[in-house]
Amino acid sequence: MQGNPAALLNLGAAYEDGDVVAVDNKEAFRCYETAAAQGYAIAQYNLALLYASTFSSFFFFFCFFFLFFNKK
Repeated sequence: MQGNPAALLNLGAAYEDGDVVAVDNKEAFRCYETAAAQGYAIAQYNLALLYASTFSSFFFFFCFFFLFFNKK
């Protein structure tokens, strides 16, 4: 995917928020990643937030299940 990084940023935000299009975090990730690879700082920031939100959810559920199933 090539294109204007500002347009890719806006498209990624639309996919992430569900504005006009259905929510699709994979597509949002792809748009942000493409814009970030072109050096667009705001896209790099949004990509980091998307990574953090995905990782924190995974980490939270991992800790929850670890604590829940390791009761003695």
